[in-house]
Amino acid sequence: IGDLRLQLVDAVGKVAATIGSGADGYYVLTGVFPGAYRLRVDPEQLARLGLVEGAGQAVTIGPEGTILNGRDLEVRRAGEG
Repeated sequence: IGDLRLQLVDAVGKVAATIGSGADGYYVLTGVFPGAYRLRVDPEQLARLGLVEGAGQAVTIGPEGTILNGRDLEVRRAGEG
C-alpha cells in the first residue's frame, strides 16, 4: 500500500523518525543513528483507514550505515484474518 506514514520507534517507544512511503510503497530513511528500532505504520493512520498491522519489523542500524529501505510491512483491513 502506498502513501503510508512510517515510524521508526526506539526501544523505549519514542518515535525516532517518520517518513511517508511513495505511491508504490517504496521508502528510504536516512540519517538514522545506530541502534535497535521497530519499523511500523503510524497507528493513527491505521485507525483512520480501518487497517491493522502485523508485528512490524525489528530493525538494527549498525555503525556502518544509516540508511533503511526494503523492509516490507504487513497491513490488512480490520476484521480480516
